Amino acid sequence: MACGAFLEGKAAAAAAAPGIPWENRGSLGLWTAGWETLKQVLLAPTEAYGKMRLPASLGDAMIFFVIFGGGGAVVGALWGAVLQNLMQHWMMSLMTLFLPQAATMSSAPSPFSPQAMLLLQGGVGMIMAPFGAVLGMMICGLLGHLGLLMTGAPRKDLGTTLAVYAYAMGAAGIFHLLPLGWLIAMLWAPVCYIAGLIRVHGCKTWQGVVAALWWHFLLLCCCGGVAIVAALCLPPMMASFPTPPAPIAAPLPAGG
Repeated sequence: MACGAFLEGKAAAAAAAPGIPWENRGSLGLWTAGWETLKQVLLAPTEAYGKMRLPASLGDAMIFFVIFGGGGAVVGALWGAVLQNLMQHWMMSLMTLFLPQAATMSSAPSPFSPQAMLLLQGGVGMIMAPFGAVLGMMICGLLGHLGLLMTGAPRKDLGTTLAVYAYAMGAAGIFHLLPLGWLIAMLWAPVCYIAGLIRVHGCKTWQGVVAALWWHFLLLCCCGGVAIVAALCLPPMMASFPTPPAPIAAPLPAGG
């Protein structure tokens, strides 16, 4: 009986939490609530998630993510198209400098001008970026919840875990406004959702860290293996390209 009363008291306290500013956007206003949520989640995630009402409203969190995370992904896609175009040009210049046979690859005719290719890549990226951002956030949240299961951490429902990720990754979307902001977002978003997992689920620090990052280490190992294989196989493949013939000097005119 006492145990039931204790659990009911904890549930009532969670429900009576003041809420993340986004959960109070009806009284604060949309943009004020959004800006305050961005600041609190990015700069003081433990305190921010301590205010979140439980069980979390996944719908509210998804709206926040679509507006801020999806909007950031659109701008990030535009920056990505510009940087990718520059990188392709620089890489091809370097390959031509060190591997003359690569010039035959870069001289292949293209039906599109560089400007048209940039517009095409940027347009497609801006259309697909919000869908990719939502899908990526959902996958990260599912893997994070699986990590909680694997570590035996105390946990609440899956919707609460997804809400933690939606607020953290949505807030980090503001970094995409910078040319290389995706790198800052990639490094800072995990800090925020690890703090959120620990605070919301009440798990130990190591459980929150492992739950959030276990699949990152697995992916890193796979990428390292692919890089080693590529480093071993790429030189022989490049050497197999035909070397362009040397230009023939024009004969000197007679009597010259």
